[in-house]
Amino acid sequence: MPAPKLFGSPSVWSTPINRATGGTASASSNPVSGEAAAKAFGGQTSTKWLGNMTGSGAWLQYQFAGSEAYAVTQYKITSANDAPGRDPKNWSLLASNDGVNWTTLDTRTNQSFSGRFVTNTYTIANTTAYRYYRLSITANNGSTETNLGGTGLVQLSELQLLA
Repeated sequence: MPAPKLFGSPSVWSTPINRATGGTASASSNPVSGEAAAKAFGGQTSTKWLGNMTGSGAWLQYQFAGSEAYAVTQYKITSANDAPGRDPKNWSLLASNDGVNWTTLDTRTNQSFSGRFVTNTYTIANTTAYRYYRLSITANNGSTETNLGGTGLVQLSELQLLA
């Protein structure tokens, strides 16, 4: 079935699809077993990834299954359930084909979420397909909790990678 056209326009609409399914999630830390990296890619806002911030920040990474690679042009971050201070504030979205050498696709500062379970959408100009994507968080929104280690906590409910 052909893609729909808008009002007879020669431009064809295409809706980006979340490609972060069936692959492998990892993170710089997973201090609570029930809130590990995979929870951020589970398609449910009722779960979350919780990580420790350190002097160099924290990261959440996704590797597509097998040899799949996608040119992600949009990503969405959903805030988690409890503490706004744990929300990511400053980050870069990185991409790689080997998991070692990274290209910065997007950098955001002073980001916030208007509430709990709120999804913010970010569009990026990317035409290169990559196998790995990493959200490298350099600051949270103020959490200094250290009961789980690190210099504070960071959390998010979902990270979607759309292509």
